[in-house]
Amino acid sequence: MEISKSNIVIFALSKWDGEYSSTTFSLAKAFSKKNKVIYIDKPVTWKDYFSNIFKRNSSTILKNSHSRYRIENLNENLIIFYSPFILPINFLPKSLLYKRLKQINEKIIFKSLNQFLYDIKFKEFIYLNIFNPFFDHNDHLQPIKSIYYTVDNISESAYVKKHGVWLEPELMHKTDLNLATSLMLKKANERYNENIHYLPNAADLQIFDNNKYYDRPKELENIKSDIITFIGHLDIRTDLEIIKTILNNHSNRTVIFIGPISLSRDEIDELNSHSNILFIGSQPLE
Repeated sequence: MEISKSNIVIFALSKWDGEYSSTTFSLAKAFSKKNKVIYIDKPVTWKDYFSNIFKRNSSTILKNSHSRYRIENLNENLIIFYSPFILPINFLPKSLLYKRLKQINEKIIFKSLNQFLYDIKFKEFIYLNIFNPFFDHNDHLQPIKSIYYTVDNISESAYVKKHGVWLEPELMHKTDLNLATSLMLKKANERYNENIHYLPNAADLQIFDNNKYYDRPKELENIKSDIITFIGHLDIRTDLEIIKTILNNHSNRTVIFIGPISLSRDEIDELNSHSNILFIGSQPLE
């Protein structure tokens, strides 16, 4: 079933302009072709604000404000919504204090969102929460349909697993409809809500057209050997022993890594000790 001429509010864990390729924001852009979409950017805490205010990359931080929402129009159908700053609470254990402060954060975000929805006369909307169970909308919004979309095993996600493992099932139980990016995720979460459906990630096949000719990227111009390519995020889930084995067993080839890196300095230095490794960094998907 195609969704068109609807109002959609999306609240996701990822920032719309973050360094990672975002399935969430790609979905928001796709929806905005035929619908009005509001994308709630990842809320900024007061800790984030004071930690980054004097850094060069603080422009996104400063788009949030002390007491009122801010917006950014990306096109006529897609609006980025920046909530006021919220309290940093992820460090707290599961407790009554955590739950009370969580309620305060929810009130801050959704009160400002409701004011914005009223200001622009945004009525009868679909609410889509994508992998962000930390903010429960149920006491604050009245969407015509609420959807929760789980995109990964939350117990294996470094930052979100601390509270996500108990918050996600609670939110899934409350929503009208649940989606999962894999059949395994679908099966694992059916116990929380039977109304869960498989919706895998998509790809823009035009980007991967083998009939098109592309110039050799400048980063690879001086490489004369065969190339082994890794595209993705190097983080705590990466099996570094496999990578080191590849580097050692293919010393006559150059192994390049395209994407963000969240390893420790020692781990990066150990990989860099191999002469056949090259880090390209994050690149536009196109």
